[in-house]
Amino acid sequence: MSRTLIRYVVPLQQKDEGHRMGVNSIVIDPNNDGTLYSAGRDGVICAWDLGGHQHRLKRVIQVSTNWVNQIALSHDRQSVYSCSNDTLVKVWRPNAWQNEQAEQIGMHRDYVKCVQAPEYTDEWIATAGLDKDVVLWDTTGKGERLRINDSSVTGGMKQSVYSLATAPNLIVSGGIEKVVRVWDIRSGQRVTKFIGHTDNVRAILGSQDGKTFVTASSDSTIKIWDLATGRCAHTLTMHTDPVWCLASEHPRLAVFHSGDRSGIVVKADLRSGHNDGEYVAVCRDRAGVNSIALHDGKLFTTTSASDISRWQDQKFTEDDPFADDHGEVDLPSRLITRPIAPSDRRVSAYSTTSIASVEDDAQTDASADSLKPLCTEPEAVIRGLAGLTAHVMLPDRSQVLTSDTHGHVKLWDIIRCISTRDFGKADLDDTSAVLQTALAIGGWCSVNTRVGALTVELDPRNVLDGETYFDQVMANQGLDVDTANQRFNIGKWILYGLFKRLVNHERELDMVALQKRKDRRPGKLDLSQVGHNNAPDALQTPRAGVSAFASKNPYSTPGAAIGLATPMPTYNPKTPTSATRLSGGPDYFSGQHTPGSSDTAAAEANSAPAVTPGGSAGFMKNMKWLRGGTKKGEAKPNKGGAPSSAASDTAPVASQSNITTSAGSFTNGLAGSPTVKTWAELVQRRRKDWLENDDEGKSGSWIAPQDLMPSLDLPASIMISLADFHPGQGEAQDIYRGAIGNLVTDYDAVTQKLPAWLAQILLLNEPPPQMLNTEQNKHYFSFAPHADTSLPDPFNGSAGIMRLGAARSLRIRKALSYISQRLDDDLVQRERAGQDALDETWLEIICGGRPVDPDWTLLMTRRHLWKQGGDMRLEYRLKREAR
Repeated sequence: MSRTLIRYVVPLQQKDEGHRMGVNSIVIDPNNDGTLYSAGRDGVICAWDLGGHQHRLKRVIQVSTNWVNQIALSHDRQSVYSCSNDTLVKVWRPNAWQNEQAEQIGMHRDYVKCVQAPEYTDEWIATAGLDKDVVLWDTTGKGERLRINDSSVTGGMKQSVYSLATAPNLIVSGGIEKVVRVWDIRSGQRVTKFIGHTDNVRAILGSQDGKTFVTASSDSTIKIWDLATGRCAHTLTMHTDPVWCLASEHPRLAVFHSGDRSGIVVKADLRSGHNDGEYVAVCRDRAGVNSIALHDGKLFTTTSASDISRWQDQKFTEDDPFADDHGEVDLPSRLITRPIAPSDRRVSAYSTTSIASVEDDAQTDASADSLKPLCTEPEAVIRGLAGLTAHVMLPDRSQVLTSDTHGHVKLWDIIRCISTRDFGKADLDDTSAVLQTALAIGGWCSVNTRVGALTVELDPRNVLDGETYFDQVMANQGLDVDTANQRFNIGKWILYGLFKRLVNHERELDMVALQKRKDRRPGKLDLSQVGHNNAPDALQTPRAGVSAFASKNPYSTPGAAIGLATPMPTYNPKTPTSATRLSGGPDYFSGQHTPGSSDTAAAEANSAPAVTPGGSAGFMKNMKWLRGGTKKGEAKPNKGGAPSSAASDTAPVASQSNITTSAGSFTNGLAGSPTVKTWAELVQRRRKDWLENDDEGKSGSWIAPQDLMPSLDLPASIMISLADFHPGQGEAQDIYRGAIGNLVTDYDAVTQKLPAWLAQILLLNEPPPQMLNTEQNKHYFSFAPHADTSLPDPFNGSAGIMRLGAARSLRIRKALSYISQRLDDDLVQRERAGQDALDETWLEIICGGRPVDPDWTLLMTRRHLWKQGGDMRLEYRLKREAR
């Protein structure tokens, strides 16, 4: 089933003055001194003014949370089309009045590697990628025009497509299949196919008349194809490395540039016939050339770096003896070459020094390695920024260490979205080793740096798994809580921070809706003028009774409440007194968490349902009443009778709604009610019910109070995106992108796309049961006396070993309290020396041969001491016995 992911980007605290990762594609609008558009691995498209010596950044737009692989410029130069690894095809209109966002045109089933806009029309564009489909999209928003794949009449591409070219009524495609195919866009049928390359076809150019095509391949060759004959006219081998890109301004492709993996850009001029055809190595960039663009005698190149280089282009003789009256070039069918001297800069493709004649597939022996590039340093560089390239998540799951393209290492707080420390130029692994601690917290998010910045992804499958104690990740911050014994949910905390403005806006809308209803409500009816002797002086319309829901919100977050993490004991005379054995059955560390409960309290009865996220439902239970058991382990009532129930006035009631997380749907518990999938649907339904039941508006809002958490005020500029992920799909597809400060402005659009499970958490304070992962976040173990201790064993007997389970975030000191409660009262008082000392001062737990710090959690103990599968064996002893 599909699910909605929430992503946000931690800002780099630097101005957006260019790319921060490698630039994959560039195109140039020659109008008004020229505008260069660039796109790359940071998901950004930049527009640069080419007027003047220093190229100024005109505007920049983030179009994707993944690599943008290629861009194309429309025939009228008003639209920039992009394709990316997020499987989406988008259009950006930089000259439009509203140009802040790119609009989606279509999407593929996998990475989209190439996009082409025809030179003769603005009605359609073509895209292709790893899903093997070649698709024509209508640029006016009507969607897909034509899809060429295996279901087509003449079949489709057999493998992934890496290159496209357009010509009148034609599309040419190539890829790792090594075959070039020509398609008729009117019928979708194959016209012909060209066979000859021995590796991936990386780039294709098509002439304006559609008669000639040039292809470049990873086999280091360039081939010129004649559509009329369906054969290869020439094979050019001036490169010795895979050729990645092509560019040409000539209508018949008689002059073109090619760039290869070694960084060399070669200009080929085939216009001058046998004696003057030439190749020249114009320049050599510092890395493999991804894209080439030409403008006003200048050559622009991009590589895996974030810079864009400008070079002086090489001019050839303009004589064109093979051109006809229309300036067209008649390429010779025979190619004559000569050996290349190492000192040569130029190579004649048609020299008469030596002759090697081939009828249909002529081949040059010119090698770029034998050419000395005319330029090794660009005449100008459009500088990029330093992007993040590697990261390490620290054990607290709230800090990330990163390294950028310049080798600088920084520490980031991904919750507050700030950089907290700069280590300068350093080794990432060495710095990470210094910062490692024994702390272990459940994974509530994933982090990547694929666009050169920290992108944090929240997945509904595990966003509530990061439950921890306050003092493990922060100081008290003035909260009236016991930070050592109270826990909170990190994922819930960041969700509140990201969507705080939207939640507050919903409260404001509640007040507006309430006021409108009051304004429409009829008042008292004055009947003083009515001529009836027994008529009352005034009548008032009846009012519906105030619902309990209006005066008090029964919804709370089971298990993730910041409040007291372990429930109070509940005496249940029907609860079995015998221990749970390895043979199966419920364990003694299960129970329902209630708000306002504390880790200093005992656990609930065995029969309570487990609903706590991150293991809160797996807290120890039956601790108080088992504390009074006999030496043989038999249970007896607590002193003073059965303890009072942990349930309080704020205890959660049975949930009236549930959510299907994988589908992102919310289902109301009322019979026959339709499925609710979005934030907007949930809000509409809940607000309507609230207005109908809360006649006087005493509650002020139907939105439940938030858990007690530290304040989290995030900058309004933090970028957030929503993405839908479908199983079998290569990448999640963005469905919304914007700043968190604009969520209220985009209210209608964003609430239609936000999932219902998010509204359940933030508005109802009621996490969907499917998101709690109670069993997954529980660890199982057994207690046993250490070999060196004189303490008895009240846990295990002839029937077997007592198997216990608890939330993995539970601290070891709670296990010590549980052990203490099972020991004899006289022994405990004697070891405490008559004082009300903590159990950790006289009792300790051993795991893996080492004493366990009482502040450690079960997760830390398993990860750092147990280090193996199966149930943990926790041994206990008196501290004085270890001396």
